[in-house]
Amino acid sequence: MGHAQHSSELPRVGNGRGRVTRCRRSGVRRRTDQPAQDQSTEIRTYVGTFDAVAAGPRNGRKVLLLHGFPGLGIEWEEQLLALAAAGYRAVAPDQRGYSPGVRPSEIADYGLDYGVNDVVAIADALGWYKFDLVGHDWGACVAWVAAARYEYRVRRRR
Repeated sequence: MGHAQHSSELPRVGNGRGRVTRCRRSGVRRRTDQPAQDQSTEIRTYVGTFDAVAAGPRNGRKVLLLHGFPGLGIEWEEQLLALAAAGYRAVAPDQRGYSPGVRPSEIADYGLDYGVNDVVAIADALGWYKFDLVGHDWGACVAWVAAARYEYRVRRRR
């Protein structure tokens, strides 16, 4: 399925009219049915400020989605909408190097350990102690190591 298509099987949220919004700092445009106040957000951490898209009730079960290389959090749009409709609070940050507020100049600062530490910094900034973690491509590598290293923070499917 292409990025522009929307599966009819996925539950939709909002008023159904949709609108195009722009992520504040990266300028990425997207169509969405989510309420405007839940579109894009900035997550301030000790590392820097990550751009992110978020959906779902703030008191819902927490899910952090990590994009692949190259990519942005908005690539999780369909999953964000489906998770929100199911009552989850889903957040998809633009990872290190993609968020304008977290673009180190040194190549060494893009190693796997930094991405793993970013996951915990983002969760801490969101006030999440325990959360589900999903990753694709490079995001899956980061998620896998984060889940192993911080197993007491990342929920396991049972």
